[in-house]
Amino acid sequence: SVANGTTIIVNSALVNVTSDVNVSVALLEWNYGNGTIQNFTMNQSSSTSFYYTMIGITTGDNTYSVYGNDSANTFGVSVTQTVTLDNTPPAVSFNSPSSGSNFTTELQVINVTVNDSNAYVDTVLFNITNGSSSIILTASNLSATFWNATIDVSTLAQEVHTLTVLANDTLGNVNSTEAITFTVDRTAPPV
Repeated sequence: SVANGTTIIVNSALVNVTSDVNVSVALLEWNYGNGTIQNFTMNQSSSTSFYYTMIGITTGDNTYSVYGNDSANTFGVSVTQTVTLDNTPPAVSFNSPSSGSNFTTELQVINVTVNDSNAYVDTVLFNITNGSSSIILTASNLSATFWNATIDVSTLAQEVHTLTVLANDTLGNVNSTEAITFTVDRTAPPV
């Protein structure tokens, strides 16, 4: 069963409950993060155990309680449990280089800001591609949200390259949509 205070990345969770007395029916009261409340009849696996697979969980904090009814028509209620759905990848923005930059042979620092409001940022990678080859650099976390790596531009072919950031959080949410292009050109202009 999903434990109290758990953060999940999929919109479903198995809720199990065991009563200390025989129960004839158990109802799951689900309070979605948007304030909507729904009740579900739980499946019975024994006279004291019930389960329900909750689907359609909304992003953010969701709470639930289980109500049980025994043969004397006495209702009991569990303590309220909280489940948080976080399927939002980290937000990424480029600090340097800027898209469309031109480089020759120098070292270039790649710097991005990565934020995640619900989890910790786990890993940030920089994928540099030119259509036929790829270099992946592991970024280091210099301070709270800034991630850096350095590339020796002289090791890259003279052409346009795409730099894509791959950032994932501790829950496994990945952002791989942020990219810029830059050009490596070591050819002097004709005079």
